[in-house]
Order: sequence, then structure tokens, then C-alpha cells
Amino acid sequence: MKLVIVFNILACFVFILDVTCQSQITKPIQEAKSMHKVTQTAKVQKNSNSKSNKEKSQAKKIIEQFLDGVFVNRNTLETFDHFSLFETCDLVDETAGLVETCLLKKVPSELDHQINSRIASAIWREENGALYFILGNHPITKSDIPYPNNSSEYDDIRDLVFTKNQSKFPSFDFRGFNKIEIIKKLGEMESNFDEIEKLVLERVNKSIYIKNIKTMKKSLKVKEFIKENRTYYGVSIDGPDIGFVLSVRNGGMKIIGLVDGV
Repeated sequence: MKLVIVFNILACFVFILDVTCQSQITKPIQEAKSMHKVTQTAKVQKNSNSKSNKEKSQAKKIIEQFLDGVFVNRNTLETFDHFSLFETCDLVDETAGLVETCLLKKVPSELDHQINSRIASAIWREENGALYFILGNHPITKSDIPYPNNSSEYDDIRDLVFTKNQSKFPSFDFRGFNKIEIIKKLGEMESNFDEIEKLVLERVNKSIYIKNIKTMKKSLKVKEFIKENRTYYGVSIDGPDIGFVLSVRNGGMKIIGLVDGV
């Protein structure tokens, strides 16, 4: 009888020891799994933040190069050709409120990239021609809001050239015309704006002009916004009321739209 009691006591002791051991073994494993899950979540968040910061920096760099292209080097066509994507807005873009922003809102979608680049360049020079004159005569300051976006002196230069060349202003609405007509009109517009730009740059203070370009590049601000898993980057600048929208498409980041500020 005593032997049975002792055996039962030993059995209970072994059971308790086994449960205790399993608890001691299982608890660290559970804690390790929980810690691993937290670590993995943190890594995903860190990678996401790292990617976001990297793409924000990329968007800023692209706009710095764009400003150099159109204002410093004055290679407007090459700049649009290199940094822009010409696609009509899709449903996601429309949901993001970009239907009036996409670069193809004013041009036919069936034209090739080179022609679309020429059209975008011509529209830029037509709509922002006065800015070249203003940047060379009006320093950008923090209190300078809004920055001037038109100049009667520039208008006089532009009208002089267009009258001399018997051209009309605004120059052209590209919708509804075939490729041959568009190319012919582009040649006329490019010639006019080359002449206007030459006269404008003879009448600007180059020191003010260069300083203003540097100010714009230093002031770039990037905002990220996401719609339906598509990420957009809005870039604004101090001074002129011009903004840019960029997105990663087909493996590369491109300017997909221009806006009046962002």
C-alpha cells in the first residue's frame, strides 16, 4: 500500500514537472514568435518609409533638373522629352483628382512621344513665357505672395514678334488637327518663341535671374499622396505659382502633370 502511495506521489510529481517544463519551454518560444512578428512589422514599416523617402528625394531631384532644363539651359523640348510621361488620365488618376492635370488633357493621344514633347514645350513657352522676364527682374522673397505671373513689358515683346511674323496669339489649339497640320504649326510657334526668348533675355538682370532659379530649387517641397495603391508626388516651389505631379510608371518616375501650385 505504501508503495502504491509513493508511486502515485512520484507520478504526480513527474506530471507537475512535465507541465512546468513545457510551460517554461513554450513561453520563450511564444515570446520569440511575438517579438519576431513585431520585428517583421517594424522592418516592413521601415522599408516602406525608406522607399517613400527615397522616392520623395527622387521627385525633388527630377524637378531640380527640370528647372535647370527650362530656365538655365533653356532646352525646353529636351527637358519635356526626358522627364515627362504623356498618357491620358485613367480612372485612378481621375479618382486622385488629376483629370485636369495630366499632360495629355490638351493634346491628341495618338501622337508619338516626340511630337507630344514638342506640343508640351510649346504650351509651356506660351503659358509661362512672361515668367522668364519676371524672374530676371523681380527677386523672389518669402513675403512675395503671390509672385507676379504676368508682365505688360513681356506682352509688348511677345505682341511685337507675333505681329511682325503675322501670327496669332494664343497660338494654337491642337485638338482636332491632323499630324501634318500640328507639325507645321509647331514649327511656327517654336520660331516665334525662340525670337521672343532672345529679346526677353536681353532685357533681364542675369544676376537676379540666376539667384531666383537657385531660390526656387532650394525651396522645393514634396508631398506624397496615395490613391488606390498608386502613389503620387506633388512638388511645389516658392515664387511662381507652378506645381508638378509625378508618379512611378513603367518602372520609372516621370512628371505626369503640371498644376498651379500643389
